[in-house]
Amino acid sequence: MRSHRIICCGSSVLELSPTSYRYRIRAFKRNCTCDSFELTTCFKGNACFALIGTPRKIAANPNFSSCFNLRTNVITTAVMLKRFNDAKNAIKNAVNILGINPTSDDYISYSTVLDLHLCDPDLFTETESKELLLCLYEVLDQNHELTKHIAWDLVGLVSPYLRNKATIEEADRLLMLFAENGNAKEVQLKCIEAIGCIEWESEGTTGSDRCVAPRDLEKTILQFVHLSKLLRRSYDKIIARFPSRFLSAYAICLLSAFTQSDSNSLDVVSVLVDFLETSIKPLAGIVQDDEDQRVQRKILHSFITYLADVYMRTDSLPWAEEIFREKNEKFLMCGQKSQNMNAARQAIMDKLLA
Repeated sequence: MRSHRIICCGSSVLELSPTSYRYRIRAFKRNCTCDSFELTTCFKGNACFALIGTPRKIAANPNFSSCFNLRTNVITTAVMLKRFNDAKNAIKNAVNILGINPTSDDYISYSTVLDLHLCDPDLFTETESKELLLCLYEVLDQNHELTKHIAWDLVGLVSPYLRNKATIEEADRLLMLFAENGNAKEVQLKCIEAIGCIEWESEGTTGSDRCVAPRDLEKTILQFVHLSKLLRRSYDKIIARFPSRFLSAYAICLLSAFTQSDSNSLDVVSVLVDFLETSIKPLAGIVQDDEDQRVQRKILHSFITYLADVYMRTDSLPWAEEIFREKNEKFLMCGQKSQNMNAARQAIMDKLLA
């Protein structure tokens, strides 16, 4: 008698039946023609169940683990494909199904649907993740009012996709859409929160034991750089009576990330340099008797002072050398050795610390 394997996943049931050396998957409803069957919990306890037997009389498989492993790839592929299709359909159709329109105020329901399907990038392949993010971009680009109300809630959702080079372009496009059409103050707040959640070091390590794998560090830096770009865009759009309050939160966020990074990455330092270059206003445009602008100058002064302090406490200075070269290439003589520059810089440091 030909044996069959039944996989129950949520409201769907997958039947795997042997055909020569291959297995075919057929989906059918739960009320299939079975006299009785007994469910056995399986793979990672994720509410999937596997049984083996015949369509008429299915009994729990006594050698579940070994038999399940033989067909893990087939089962996983089927479940992942269904998950991807469900996510794509939900992203495309949830706006119409939920009845979201300019007169509706239930925008957060769509955000909840997105969180349900996109919360874990590891559930999808790189190609599937790109397609889902592209689908989300198309929906939000056509619904500016929806984007305005939920952009703040999607920053943290999209942030993990910045760690993968395959999906970073689509994720960055979404972030720029949030900056353009979202509420600037809310987006900045959630962006600061997302940057604060970045893990710069391995769990359970402190002090001198801090370490990050080079590959993970590269992903973390990419995530930080693109979130910082969103932070810059949203900050520039903020119109407030007291801009110093937002500038203060911005500066603290960057300094905190730089301190935690414990890295000489030029990308990280360039974000801080860009912040200074774009935030310091020309002297001609400063009104001396403006109290809030006075507070802003004090914030930037403290920022530079703290950054200089970290600079002087750093044993290795390759990042300073790189920035100096990038900004002052015309001052470097042809054939000049980096050792000479390091020696001169070290001499200046000795004088400062004397």
